Amino acid sequence: MVEKIIILDTLADMNNLFNRRTQSQKGFFKKNPLNKPACRFVLLCALILTPVFYAQADQPQKTFSIPTAGNPLGRSMMCENIIDNHPLNETVLFSIAKGKAVCFSYMTRVSKKIVLFHNWYKADKLSSRFPLSIEPLQGFTWSKIELRESDQGPWRVEITDESGNLLKILRFSITD
Repeated sequence: MVEKIIILDTLADMNNLFNRRTQSQKGFFKKNPLNKPACRFVLLCALILTPVFYAQADQPQKTFSIPTAGNPLGRSMMCENIIDNHPLNETVLFSIAKGKAVCFSYMTRVSKKIVLFHNWYKADKLSSRFPLSIEPLQGFTWSKIELRESDQGPWRVEITDESGNLLKILRFSITD
């Protein structure tokens, strides 16, 4: 009999505790300044617009692309290195301490062997010209230059096809 009274007494205490907790939570929602319609509207707008802001923040690399009919050039970028046929550390600012600058080009719709040219210009003067062949199953190629102290300044790589049509211009700088 004593055990039943203790159990009933414990159940009553738990019920009182639960009632006090739910009452305090209800009071919290009544007193909460964020529970006003205007605040709820602002929070809802923030939740809806957050993905839009993140999508705008993810802008592609600043490159200048000249549209040509049937341009098969998919993506080109300047990077620090190539590892396992993938560009590493896309950048537009190279330090001479890194030792090299790499131009990576990926082609789409390659059904036969294609020759591209990476024309490297330092301050509007042609420095190097690399003829690069791309096989149908490969789809990518790259060229690189070794950096010296005298290479500091603005550079660009003009990517052209065999006929000399300009496909893309990539601009970058070399610093010390």
